[in-house]
Amino acid sequence: MRRIIVIVSILIATTLITAAQEENEYTTINAKDDVNTLFKKPHSNGGYGSITFGVGSINNKTTFISGFRGGWIIDHGIAIGFGGYGFFNNLDFNDPSYQNGLVGGYGGLLIEPIIYAKSPVHVSFPILIGGGGLATVEDPANWEYYDYNAAAFFVFVPGVELELNVVQFFRIAIGVNYRYTPDINLEDMNGIPLPKDVMRGFTGTLTLKFGKF
Repeated sequence: MRRIIVIVSILIATTLITAAQEENEYTTINAKDDVNTLFKKPHSNGGYGSITFGVGSINNKTTFISGFRGGWIIDHGIAIGFGGYGFFNNLDFNDPSYQNGLVGGYGGLLIEPIIYAKSPVHVSFPILIGGGGLATVEDPANWEYYDYNAAAFFVFVPGVELELNVVQFFRIAIGVNYRYTPDINLEDMNGIPLPKDVMRGFTGTLTLKFGKF
């Protein structure tokens, strides 16, 4: 947990410094057009909502992850909000192991430093801190009608994304994140323990963002 706090703190501090430098550069370039006023120009804040599609691996099977995230953007440099995702794996209905598919979801606090957000192509570092649940079920397509084993977990998901400013209210982000959880104690429907690191792994993502940036 201490390492997580340190990583998040470093990313936030780096983003704030970079945002300040960017604003100073912008102010210097446009200084001749400025008009002196009694009060400083207010910071520009906004917000966005997005949908995300991802592909990764859970329990050595291809896993599709989809969800949403959204937040308040402070002075173009950092977004704070929430995110939530659902997933399922093993889509091969002819595979006998399909009867031990995995479904679940996770979500929590979103902290997203954004580097040079005014540039047409830039980088962001979405970080999700929260919790979720994982279940082994007889039939992932109709899990509510079958027996299942379940477990809850803490999750920490740092990521990096390359963002493209398509138009003022729309951005596309392509990225990758790493899903970290503590050891999870869970058995499949045959009573066989799953790997304790079953939820840990990388996910490639495509995110569509809409809002005031």
